[in-house]
Amino acid sequence: MSSKQMSFDEQLNAYMVQIGCTNKQLATASGLGEASISRYRKGERIPNADSQQIRQLASGLASLAAEREANTPFSAEDQTNHSSQSAARQSKEYNDSLLVLSEDTILQTLNATVSDGLTVSYETYIANLNRVLTTLEINQSDIARSLSYDTSYISRILSGQRRITNISEFTADIASFIAHHPEADHYRTSLAVLFECSSSALRNTHALTEQLTRYLCNHSEAAASLPIQSFLEKMNDFNLDEYIDVIHFNDIKVPTMPIQMPVSRYYYGIEDMRKAELDFFKNTVTGKAAEPIFMYSNMPMEELAEDMDFNKKWMFGIAASLRKGLHINIIHNLDRPFSELMLGLEAWIPIYMTGQVSPYYLPDYKQEAFHELNYCSGSAILHGECIHGHYADGRYYLSNSKSDLTYYRTRTNDLLRCAEPLMDIYGKEHAKEADGFIRTHLNKKADWHILDANLPIITIPESLIEEMTASLSEQDRKRILNYCAELRVTAEELLATNHIYCSHAPLSPEEFESADLALMFPDLFMDIRIPYTYDQYQTHYHAAQDFATSHANFVLDTSQPVPFKNIRIITVSGHYFIVSKCKSPVIHFVVKHPVLLHAMENFHVAKWE
Repeated sequence: MSSKQMSFDEQLNAYMVQIGCTNKQLATASGLGEASISRYRKGERIPNADSQQIRQLASGLASLAAEREANTPFSAEDQTNHSSQSAARQSKEYNDSLLVLSEDTILQTLNATVSDGLTVSYETYIANLNRVLTTLEINQSDIARSLSYDTSYISRILSGQRRITNISEFTADIASFIAHHPEADHYRTSLAVLFECSSSALRNTHALTEQLTRYLCNHSEAAASLPIQSFLEKMNDFNLDEYIDVIHFNDIKVPTMPIQMPVSRYYYGIEDMRKAELDFFKNTVTGKAAEPIFMYSNMPMEELAEDMDFNKKWMFGIAASLRKGLHINIIHNLDRPFSELMLGLEAWIPIYMTGQVSPYYLPDYKQEAFHELNYCSGSAILHGECIHGHYADGRYYLSNSKSDLTYYRTRTNDLLRCAEPLMDIYGKEHAKEADGFIRTHLNKKADWHILDANLPIITIPESLIEEMTASLSEQDRKRILNYCAELRVTAEELLATNHIYCSHAPLSPEEFESADLALMFPDLFMDIRIPYTYDQYQTHYHAAQDFATSHANFVLDTSQPVPFKNIRIITVSGHYFIVSKCKSPVIHFVVKHPVLLHAMENFHVAKWE
């Protein structure tokens, strides 16, 4: 079989047999993880064409080939003195096989096995295809019947068990199926949101094929991870004390005298709607009731948000409500492009950090012709409605009558029962619940991926943690030592059935000075930092390496530095991820939403695959 006919895993295996190298040797030479090499060789993972990973593989293979050529007893300079003609012939054949393995040749050959007209990996193409079919709720058997494929063939393609022989032709067939489906108009609306384009860009089969091809074949997972990275960076940099200072939160005076307003009132037009939202907060903040605030809206907010003065007043209304001590239950509208979703969540980070917000989402929500807003507090309700695309013709209704409060409180409670938590937020006051959640989920059969600027606590020698905590109070020291001991036991239990993946690139003395590395204990809700000396750091780093050597299921990636200092991310594959803020404030966010989990796995977990 020629190299052009080989699949990526076949070609990689052929190179490694030709050079005579192991997974570990190639991992060291390429800077990739040994687990990644193993998955590539088994065909479980395929890197993107011309990606950093494939370039690292080519470089590693080429350097190993050059090293093997230099060390062979049948080297070129020995050939003239070798007495055996057969040995000389063997030498020439051996060296010729290695001489053709230049980095450029290897890179070109590997790229050819994964191109198929794709600028993403084949696995990403299939993941994107599944995302399209799931979004449109298209049945596999319908596709098979319409395109005259065998149902089992479609099933094997979508599960990754069978490779499509002609990507362009298959993509065009799927586009034709969608364009001529009885639900084509509905499909175009849904795909416009997914593709982040206008419905008019999907007006006919040709246009739909073009947009679908662009999404399936060029939809970069790296680009998709940018919004989640921005969200994490903002969380990493956020300091609640500084934020409270900037907005003068502690200086906010909550009025004690109720504002005299009509029992009920209607609002029409954009400007009036802005006033309605602010009037709701005025009623809520000045009222005597202490019930939680409920907020849900799928109203198009772009026109309201254009007014920066309104935005400031709206956020002041939120801040004043929190200052009063009111809890907020908010159902976020997630039926929008992912980048917009993440920007919206970024704006809520300061509010989440207060621990006074419970965010939710509606799992079965689909955008229809109608938009609606429902706000409800103990003092007022606000209801809004409009037709899709005609926001300015909508209407808001504000009321503080007892009958309306009773009706809308029941209505919002019913809506909350239909919602799922977008994330569970654990502050210091919820320490027992946070610990209970982790203990309950430890027995899940899933791999754990930990992204932490610190070296993993489970690998720290007992003598070192005793030395580093010597200056703490006896109470704090005892808590930390007990925690570390329990964590070691927990880790051993996990590693018996699951993998734990950690990242930490070793630091030089110069890098260590600027890294400001310290032990932090967010699980104990202790806002303290215990700095390392360089000797202590090296002791812990070598202990982590030894731990990886003695535990087959523990993988320490030393090739990439961790981009965050103040947050720790734990991803339990297929289940949830936890973002832990290590200081200012110490707080944990447990996220199970499938779209956010998928984005986090692309950002955090994919590099291990």
